[in-house]
Amino acid sequence: SEPKACLSPDVFVKLGVPDTTFDCWKSWEKGSPELAIEFISKSDKQDLPWGKKLRRYHDLGVEELVRFDPDCSHGKRVRVWDRVDGDLVERVVTSDVTFCRPLGLWWVVRPTGDLPLTLRLAADEVGTHLLPSPSEAALNELAETRAEVERLRNGTKGS
Repeated sequence: SEPKACLSPDVFVKLGVPDTTFDCWKSWEKGSPELAIEFISKSDKQDLPWGKKLRRYHDLGVEELVRFDPDCSHGKRVRVWDRVDGDLVERVVTSDVTFCRPLGLWWVVRPTGDLPLTLRLAADEVGTHLLPSPSEAALNELAETRAEVERLRNGTKGS
């Protein structure tokens, strides 16, 4: 509603739009994202107070806003707001798991690599089928390539 108002989510998803590189997302040209995610860190202490940020997300028109703070206690790390009748309403989240409506997946908190707690997406509520991070996807692809090379090697030896 206000072109000069700036908001920089840590992550956002706009469904139905090709994945491209851009300098600035103008919601009045490309539409509002369905999903926005804020990862709370020390640098957020110098940023806008959360109430002002929440108002900007409301004005932006996101359908789901996720706030992840790994320093909070279990059950308070993940906070989610859903758009209900034009307003952003905080969802009751009693654990570190909740459904992601725009993506049809589950938000879960799990350790990843060197990080003790990260916000991840999973195909199931228990979090046994995590979507791979970019580095995990690259490792999986490398492992598949090595396995394919090994299969070809073994097949060639028998000829």
